[in-house]
Amino acid sequence: MMQRLKQGLLSLATMLLPLATLGQTQTGEHPSDWVNPLIGTAGMGHTFPGAVAPFGMVALSPDTDTIPHNVDGRYQPRAYDYCAGYRYEDATIVGFSHTHLSGTGHSDLGDILLQPQTGRLRLQPGRAASPDEGYRSRFSHDTEQARAGYYEVRLDDEQVRVQLTATPRVGIHRYTYPAGEEERVILDLGHGIYNYDGKVLWASIRVENDTLLTGYRITSGWARCHYTYFAIALSKPIHSYGYRDRKEANYRGFWRKFDLQHNFPEMAGRHPVAYFNFADDASHALTLRVALSAVSTEGALRNLRAETDGKTFEQLCDEARSVWDEALSALRCEGTADQCRMLYTSLYHTMINPSIYMDVDRQYRGLDGNIHTAQGFDHYTVFSLWDTYRAQHPLLALLQPERNAHMARSMLAHQQQSVHHLLPIWSLMGNEGWCMTGYHAVSVLADALAKGADLPRDAVLRAMVSTASSERMSGMKDYLAMGYVPFDRDQTAASNTLEYAYDDWAIYATAQAAGDTATARAFAQRAQSYRNVYNPASGFACPRYADGRFKADMDPYQTYGEGFIEGNAWNFSFHVPHDVRGMMQAMGGELIFRQRLDSLFEMHLPERYYKDNEDITADCLVGGYVHGNEPSHHIPYLYAWTSQPWKTQQWVRTIMNRMYRADIRGLGGNDDCGQMSAWYIFSALGFYPVCPGSDQYVLGAPYLPYLRLTLPNGRAVEVRAKGVSDRRRYVKRLLVNGQPYERLYITHDMLLRGCTLDFEMSEKPNRTRGLRPSDQPYSMTNE
Repeated sequence: MMQRLKQGLLSLATMLLPLATLGQTQTGEHPSDWVNPLIGTAGMGHTFPGAVAPFGMVALSPDTDTIPHNVDGRYQPRAYDYCAGYRYEDATIVGFSHTHLSGTGHSDLGDILLQPQTGRLRLQPGRAASPDEGYRSRFSHDTEQARAGYYEVRLDDEQVRVQLTATPRVGIHRYTYPAGEEERVILDLGHGIYNYDGKVLWASIRVENDTLLTGYRITSGWARCHYTYFAIALSKPIHSYGYRDRKEANYRGFWRKFDLQHNFPEMAGRHPVAYFNFADDASHALTLRVALSAVSTEGALRNLRAETDGKTFEQLCDEARSVWDEALSALRCEGTADQCRMLYTSLYHTMINPSIYMDVDRQYRGLDGNIHTAQGFDHYTVFSLWDTYRAQHPLLALLQPERNAHMARSMLAHQQQSVHHLLPIWSLMGNEGWCMTGYHAVSVLADALAKGADLPRDAVLRAMVSTASSERMSGMKDYLAMGYVPFDRDQTAASNTLEYAYDDWAIYATAQAAGDTATARAFAQRAQSYRNVYNPASGFACPRYADGRFKADMDPYQTYGEGFIEGNAWNFSFHVPHDVRGMMQAMGGELIFRQRLDSLFEMHLPERYYKDNEDITADCLVGGYVHGNEPSHHIPYLYAWTSQPWKTQQWVRTIMNRMYRADIRGLGGNDDCGQMSAWYIFSALGFYPVCPGSDQYVLGAPYLPYLRLTLPNGRAVEVRAKGVSDRRRYVKRLLVNGQPYERLYITHDMLLRGCTLDFEMSEKPNRTRGLRPSDQPYSMTNE
């Protein structure tokens, strides 16, 4: 494996060589050329390299193994490595499936797997150690090409060249077979990511004619009831076909009168694996267009026709490139080749999820299982909200505000269809996934409204209050009665209290802007609940029992059993983005607060505190600061509220250098549906949304000498930082539109009007800049 990794790194470096320069590089008219989807496909990134259109339903990518989520109910830890289906370290490809999550730490999908085949018929995938047992094939990274909207590889065992591209709802394959070999395609409807015995409830394939297949499968995974309908158009006729059900039912009824396994046009079961043979011709090429729908096979057919009819594979590839060029052209930069590649790949990763989840006729399957029509908005799914409310959705609010508003309306539709009357927690393919804590959809909605989204404010506020009042939220009854979630009744009580308090602030801000003083007053009080979990004896956030006692033996370095979810007291104690001054008071004052920040970044965290945590490795850490998980992402910007704001500039660049590199191990943590990448984009620009729901971005320092952000209204934000480098990382002074600017934040309105930010950089920090209270960003205390 290590030898393959070394070869892969060399291969990736070679790919970069033509663009590498010792000086600065300017990005040209095809920003998609700078994207490398292989970045983050090894290590912790959990990204995939395949073809996807911006925010597309279809994410067509290779899967490199079949590790199940569990065997007989026992979790298989290696499944975690395959959240995106693909691991760069692997030597074989099982096949190419059409749905994938980008960068997550839990998973599902891998729907509708296809694999070209030559030689003898094999209907099982086989094992990685013995690939000749099945239909998987060895491959080499030397034949692998990955760019935005396109993927290519040669399957060595089959000697087949595979090329993939995608539209929003259709995955397009082109297989070029060797001359003289039988041309075959395997369709495995039992394959899946985070698979387990029984995950596929039912699956069906119909041979409509010799160039058209339709079908569906229903699975029960993280998405509890997930419908995937498909239509597959073939560029040449099927010669013969058949299937086996690898989980045959004990009852066959009167279907037993037929030979179902050979050339019978209806194939079904709980794990059907079909094969289709094609006659060899002069081209040796077969193109398959695979459309998906959550509604029906008719919906899949409409998607197929609308997005691909009359177009060649080359035309569809060109369209995918053009769409990505347009999406990525919002950003222009100057920097080294590696810096530009990292920037554009990060921007690319912010445009995979959320995903469109409706057909071209606007129909979609809702949370209630019924078929709805999206009226006045495009319907989306895959809302990893515990992660993405922090930077991903604020970035979309800036770069793609109309799309972000459609996502917000999708969340409202979710709430209206919910039997619990809740906004989404983790929305996945028409299902509620219930993953993680808080009710952070309220943050996304509040932020969208604060930044001008056209949303029904009264309906938004009702949905927020309904969600924040539900006893389905862990510990909510106690939280409302006591002002905190008690540890003896909830194992993540301390972090729940902190997260609820921020979400309650988002509702307060929305109600205040709407003129609803009663709701604003109630949620302003709730937003201060964070104070109830700060132990005055230690200054740390600490779990507290129902009788009022704090946990006496809390280990602030420990993640497990200390009252926090995916974090420890050292990191979560800084989780009050809406009231940094109040948090500072709760910790014991500015000096202690600042010293705690310094200690967090400078400490050594012993391995015993993270060695058993699958989400965290040493690569995710800067001292005790955990960039590989989201609760910490705003922390380096908190120096803006202290007497040493320049330390934000020091630590943000350190984090960027360590956690983001233009190689296969280039991400220091799960990308989490674009959140890690969105943090990078904002930080490269020199500002970050510490408190979504406000209109402010806290200033750091640019990472590159020049960036230009073109907004949908046609205005531009130009960021200049001549001579910026690892040595010259400190801001000596800032000019906004040519005028000196002392504040440590800028506003959304300033960006929308268009502006130039000229940073004068220095090797030494400016210790006098931004020290007036009026220079500091928003805090609820002293509002």
